[in-house]
Formats: sequence, C-alpha cells, structure tokens
Amino acid sequence: MTKDQVATSENETTAHVARLYRLLDSIGPINVFEFFINPQSFSETIENLFHLSFLIRDGKCSIRDSDQGIPILEVADPPTDEDYRQGAKKKQTIVHLDYEMYLELIEKYELSESVIPMRETL
Repeated sequence: MTKDQVATSENETTAHVARLYRLLDSIGPINVFEFFINPQSFSETIENLFHLSFLIRDGKCSIRDSDQGIPILEVADPPTDEDYRQGAKKKQTIVHLDYEMYLELIEKYELSESVIPMRETL
C-alpha cells in the first residue's frame, strides 16, 4: 500500500467509527449483537465489530449485562485526561466470531435486519 492508500483507509475507518457512534447515540441502549450483526453479510458483521471496537477501546461506549444477562451496548462518557493521569488505562480484548457462531447468534436473537445500514458495494 502506498502512503496515500493508508491515509485513505484510516480516513474511511474514522468515518465508519463516527457513523456508528452517531447511530448508537440516536437509538440508545441496545443488545450488542443486534447492533453489530448484519444477518445478510458475515463480512459486514466483522467490519462492524472492528469499527465498534474503536468506540469501546476509547471509552465512547460500553457493554453491560441486562437483568436478563443480555449484553447491552450504550454510549458512555470517555475517560478524561485526568482519569488517565490517575491510572485509568485503555483495555482491549480479543473476540472470536466464526461463521457458525454468527449463524447461532442470528437464530438466538431472531435477527432479520441490520441496524447498521449496509455499505455500498463496488
């Protein structure tokens, strides 16, 4: 990749992350799987999860368990510079999502439409 291609890719990622944040902010707390899974496209599901990971890493959204044990995604106040000075740290985790698990989640949560609009294909 050229330097320009890398910059374009980073700009596109930033734009997708910003769109996800605005969407989540407009719909409020939601089942995390309902939010990022696209039942018509496994590849877009993986891309959605990738972009969502930036919001979680930066503390702009969080995941908590509902009373029924369902993981709920919601907008959060990110840590401030002062929080980091006092020891707050960015944390990341690895999530494994294979095609079989993707299909099981679609069935379990009865997903039929994507919350995140599909991207246009070339």
